[in-house]
Amino acid sequence: DTMMNSALTGVSSFGFGGTNGRCDIWGQAKFGPQKSGQVNLEDLDQITVTCPISMAQIDHVTGEPMVRSTPSGVREKVKADVLREEFAPYDISRFVYEGGFRYRKTALPEEVEVELGEGEGVFVCGSWSGWSAMEEMQRQDDGWYLTTMVLGEGRYELFDLCLNRDPAMKIYPAVHRAHRKIWVQGPDDQSGGKKWLVDGRDSEVKAGTVFHIHFRWTTERMEVYWEPVSQLSGGLAIKYEHNYSLIGDFSKWKCVPLARLGDHDGAWEGTFRIGASGRAEFQLLRDADQRQAIYPSQHRAKPSAAPARGPDDMGKGRHFFVSGRPGDDVQVHLTVVDAAITVVATSSCFHGEWRSQQGWARHQYCVVGTLSDAKPVPMMMDPSTEGRFTCQVSVGHRQMEDAAGGWGDFFQVAVDGDILQAFYPEAGPAEVAGQIIVRQPDGAGSANRFLLRVAEPSTAINICLDLNAEDRRKTVTWSLAALPQLMDVR
Repeated sequence: DTMMNSALTGVSSFGFGGTNGRCDIWGQAKFGPQKSGQVNLEDLDQITVTCPISMAQIDHVTGEPMVRSTPSGVREKVKADVLREEFAPYDISRFVYEGGFRYRKTALPEEVEVELGEGEGVFVCGSWSGWSAMEEMQRQDDGWYLTTMVLGEGRYELFDLCLNRDPAMKIYPAVHRAHRKIWVQGPDDQSGGKKWLVDGRDSEVKAGTVFHIHFRWTTERMEVYWEPVSQLSGGLAIKYEHNYSLIGDFSKWKCVPLARLGDHDGAWEGTFRIGASGRAEFQLLRDADQRQAIYPSQHRAKPSAAPARGPDDMGKGRHFFVSGRPGDDVQVHLTVVDAAITVVATSSCFHGEWRSQQGWARHQYCVVGTLSDAKPVPMMMDPSTEGRFTCQVSVGHRQMEDAAGGWGDFFQVAVDGDILQAFYPEAGPAEVAGQIIVRQPDGAGSANRFLLRVAEPSTAINICLDLNAEDRRKTVTWSLAALPQLMDVR
């Protein structure tokens, strides 16, 4: 059983005389639990949608959490029995809704702590320990579990939780690089590598800042959040000496450890040899972790045109590039101090230096698609609102052939011009701003695009990327540009 209602199957045949044959068959399930066809809504117990803030599954009418089971264990159809305040939204989860209720058939459920059995515990594993240790979180008197960590030299740390040190019992967020309002899932083995991200780069939280990470598990939900605390608590955090490695074509993309320079804070150094081609490509990894890569903003770009990026998991396909005589040794010097990164590569006939940029400037954002002759349109940060990037485009490069007509263009918002690291709609084409959840860059890209439709060609549209938007429908929005004031010719 493929667990799908349709499947594509293929077979290839290779003849002795050189004749090759290929047959592909598509089929759909006609009966059984995966039967395809029109859904009978009467057979459904509940219809759910995704909350655009917590990314949890919620009832599509009431916004209540998805019903996992009934007390009796018998299937029951879920019916709307909640009224929020007048004009309140129902498309966000009850757990992020901040208003009251005019009516509830039943009172809000009491959140009762889930008590673990004897010998069981909640463990955290994070990049601050090089993923080398599972630390048991300490239960507090109020039912919350607590651990302490220190923000590393890159101001960027990832983590997840598990029960009893068991990787098959992961506790993880609904989406990768999650913040505290994201729904917590598990324990199970379906995490897909999703982690929470403690990120001090945009908000300029200094390396060495001590954080408390909190976890609570009740009958209604699990919660995770973190907060900076006094430096005096730093003694409770695990001590770990991080390392950096070279990875490149010269080593068949295997890690080559760098040596720490003892007389320089946050400095590492290593050497590799240029091959017969006279060129080489490389990245640097923190603790041999691809999710903590240091790379240039553009693949193979000249150092002066490509600042260093990272450490993060957005460097797929972007490598530092050096050239020289075959057999030349290239010395690489890396410095990482409070998220300021410098990469220097030197050989007998090459010298390149890449430096990172701080704060919100650490990435560039651009609109890519059918606009502006398919050339990327750079976005600039609004000087009055940090984390809000905008640009103005001229729309109407193609006439739409569907029933709605008009003129239109398609687009996504790419990080550093990389279409594999783009903001895109959950379903496309997304034509109404603020109505569809915007997915974050994931390294895989998507064919889903936003659609700008206008009545006349060359219409000016403002596009906005808001990296601080809690509601993910508002991450990418657009509106007509302000019309110029008409001159009074009376």
